[in-house]
Amino acid sequence: TWNVLFYSYAVPGIDKRYIEEGLTIAAETMSEFGQGSIEGVEIF
Repeated sequence: TWNVLFYSYAVPGIDKRYIEEGLTIAAETMSEFGQGSIEGVEIF
């Protein structure tokens, strides 16, 4: 699989730090087991 995109939606009031931490953990896990790399984690 190439170019995986994680998409998440949080309700207002949830600190973006928690979303970023969770998505980063997911990306790191996939890159470790899939021997890939992380292009970046962006929260808008």
